[in-house]
Amino acid sequence: MLTDSEVKRELLKLIVQVDQILKANGLKYSIMSGTLLGAIRHGGFIPWDDDIDIAMRRDDYEKFLGLIKNGILEKFGLSASGYEVNKDFWPFIKILNPKIRVEQDQEGQATQCDYLWIDVFPFDYLSEVNGKKTLKKIAFQRKLLAYKIAQEKEFYKKKHGIKKVVYYFLSVLFCLIPVDIINSKIIALSKSGSSKSKTMGDLTWGRSGVDKCVLASLFNNLVEYEFEDVALMGFKNYDYYLKQIFGDYMKLPPENQRENHGIKAWRITDNEK
Repeated sequence: MLTDSEVKRELLKLIVQVDQILKANGLKYSIMSGTLLGAIRHGGFIPWDDDIDIAMRRDDYEKFLGLIKNGILEKFGLSASGYEVNKDFWPFIKILNPKIRVEQDQEGQATQCDYLWIDVFPFDYLSEVNGKKTLKKIAFQRKLLAYKIAQEKEFYKKKHGIKKVVYYFLSVLFCLIPVDIINSKIIALSKSGSSKSKTMGDLTWGRSGVDKCVLASLFNNLVEYEFEDVALMGFKNYDYYLKQIFGDYMKLPPENQRENHGIKAWRITDNEK
């Protein structure tokens, strides 16, 4: 079993490889969410966190997707998962280290993955006119997907009392709706905004609400940030971004709100291959 520090070291190796691939192909990215927050507030990982997230504008994201489908990750001993890669549940890309198996103990959360991963989220333009309506439609589709995942992964077994009963029956009911239809709808809605819009966000899977979206111009100004002992790209105007997502981002949350993915990780042996 890998220790917490060993898991973080492996995540750093993974993001460095992704950084090299993206830069070599002229693709822009920014560390985002808790990863950017960690870089600014802690100089690396948030102490209780155990993942890395990056953001890409949809056009660069799709170019990266094309490289993945053409086998670029295999050259680095990596792989990928996601609806657009292999029809997996997630409407975004997970870059995987297939040499490290993981299990998660995060009750009721639809974030399970079989291998150590980092998440790559597309940022899409949000219409100033129909933005709120679009986000509501995406939120509904994401709820359907959550019930599908619950039915497939049996997360409902970790629920208790009436929540367990309700979650189970909803998951069974929505299992009749194909994942293809749900994810296709999420992605189509996310891509429906005009490039003339000044606002964009992680629409497929991010925090909901127009107030969580950001200026599209953020991607025009990227700088390097020290993250542990590596250099990663991020929005130059980190203060604006982090205030949009977290509010008073320098204030530590209460201890009972310091969540992670509950990762247990180990290197795959020859017997497990």
